[in-house]
Amino acid sequence: KIRHKLMTKISIEIVENKQQLNEFLKFSEVIYKKDKYWVEPIINEEANFFSINNPYWAHALSKLFIAKNKKDQIIGRLGVFIDDHYIRHSKEKVAYFGFFESLNNVKIAKELFKEAIKWLKDNSIKILRGPINGTITKETGFLIKGFNMSPEPLMSYNPKYYNNIMKELKFKKKKDLYAYKIDLKKIYPSKAKTNIKITKLNKRKLDEVIESAHFIINETMTESHHFQFVPSSLAEFSYMNREVLHLLDPDLNLFAEKDGRNVGLVIIIPNFNQITKKFHGRLGLLEKLEFFFEKNKINDAKAELICVLPEYAGQGIGTELMNKVLWNLKKKGYKTLDYSWVEEDNIASQKLAMHYGGKHYKTYRVYERKV
Repeated sequence: KIRHKLMTKISIEIVENKQQLNEFLKFSEVIYKKDKYWVEPIINEEANFFSINNPYWAHALSKLFIAKNKKDQIIGRLGVFIDDHYIRHSKEKVAYFGFFESLNNVKIAKELFKEAIKWLKDNSIKILRGPINGTITKETGFLIKGFNMSPEPLMSYNPKYYNNIMKELKFKKKKDLYAYKIDLKKIYPSKAKTNIKITKLNKRKLDEVIESAHFIINETMTESHHFQFVPSSLAEFSYMNREVLHLLDPDLNLFAEKDGRNVGLVIIIPNFNQITKKFHGRLGLLEKLEFFFEKNKINDAKAELICVLPEYAGQGIGTELMNKVLWNLKKKGYKTLDYSWVEEDNIASQKLAMHYGGKHYKTYRVYERKV
């Protein structure tokens, strides 16, 4: 049911300055203030995505909308994104919607999407798809299964009624994305069986790390036709990942080396949300100090990426990387590993997750409709 009663006319504003952007980003507090599972995003990190310094905006446009009632209170928000790079790569006249939040009344969403679609039609867009918060490297899909737990880093969390709103607005399912949870206490990875050299992430040579990871990811994802993937520039990849690489544990982020070059990688992110949940979106000096002293208490991690260059596929390199990183996770006291997200039709990745005892515990849905 759509429960929230709306007794007034809805007005829609376009975000045009920093104050409005801050209001846009902080509105999620209204939706989740009584939700014990929600983890508030670090607002500075959210704002950085919209910074003019982000190379993403060299090939993308966005429009952010705020819905207000007659008391000038925000009651909903919506962002839409046109990525010319993706359109050229996919040959689809598609745009994304993301950063959607709304009180539980479909009228709010209708007004937000109505204004967004006007803008998209002016830009010759034919399909609207989402939620995708600008790119698939950020939150993608509405959660439809697994509401009784907090989200992993960079994974979506939302009220159940958002999926009802999608149906009301005639959005159809595009694709489901699965998350698996691996109980590290119950698995014992095999020992090394290949002549692959495994090396740790070297933070002293971060430029080289970024360049190598960028190449492997672009080549692997392009060859596999990964859902919504589009090759990024090195500048864009560096902007989005340099800071987080400083926080990662070298023992859990590994390269596979063969023929004198890096041919595969695995990226594991500790579940920072276990600590940052209590920061309420802030990350000042005190929060950074608290994070530094408490980060060793994190006992859950997320397998963000496992990639092997296409010409080296089928040689056991991915298995070797997974085995090594699982042993390292166990030695460091991690109890669980989130393996996500996996496309519903990617049977090979699903089998890999289940091989290590992964249980399908969350599902996210990407929707679309004609504009």
